[in-house]
Amino acid sequence: MKKLLVFIFALAFISCETQEISIPVQKPKMVKRIIRHDNTSTIYKYNTDSTLSQMQYLSASSAPLYTKYFFYENGIIIKSEAYDFLNRLDFEELYIHSDGQLKEIQAKNHDTEMIKAPNDINIRFNYTNKVITSIEYEGAGAQFKEFLKYDVAGNVVAINREYNPENAISNTETKYTYDDKNHPFKSFNPILIASKFLDFELKSNVNNPIMKVTTFLSSLDSILVATSYEYDANLYPIEIVESVVGRTSQFTYEYYE
Repeated sequence: MKKLLVFIFALAFISCETQEISIPVQKPKMVKRIIRHDNTSTIYKYNTDSTLSQMQYLSASSAPLYTKYFFYENGIIIKSEAYDFLNRLDFEELYIHSDGQLKEIQAKNHDTEMIKAPNDINIRFNYTNKVITSIEYEGAGAQFKEFLKYDVAGNVVAINREYNPENAISNTETKYTYDDKNHPFKSFNPILIASKFLDFELKSNVNNPIMKVTTFLSSLDSILVATSYEYDANLYPIEIVESVVGRTSQFTYEYYE
């Protein structure tokens, strides 16, 4: 998904007393709902240990379109299942861990109406010093590798995607610029990766991207995504406006109290 949440406990010592005072650390907020400009929305539900249990995509009339469930063992995600509006199994992912790290996602598409349905998807993660530094993606009609770079805060600042030689014309470099506020999914540990589509992207959940520039290395053509935010008192986004190629999308974020 990437970043392990680290809780830092500050201790204050009063010179005139030997009493030790512990300063509580605020827990990350949890997203309740995202509302899009067309009034479609996504609802998030959580387990008692704050792990994500369900994501549900709703139409403008609040009819369920797509529901995804997440399953855990000892707090570690092991599987997800997605169902369409007729409650048919559409897509599933198995999360393979080793030495406490997510090493692989094995995904299967059950949607027989999609041309690429027979292609299973496999994503492998490679680490350096417990940080994902490269990804190998195979399935849905494509095969590529990605190489990631981070800033000191843990945000992904660059991703180089390299396809097989016969598809090298599609190679890209994506660079990110961030604000210094809280990401809405800061509570996700690690961030969950949706593997179904080729526009899959491993995203940071530390700060919020304000600029994303993807350059096609064969032509040097670029796509720029600019994002602006309105924050609440705890510096979490509540209104997001995203602009790309002259089109603007707006999102409203609601959180559990």
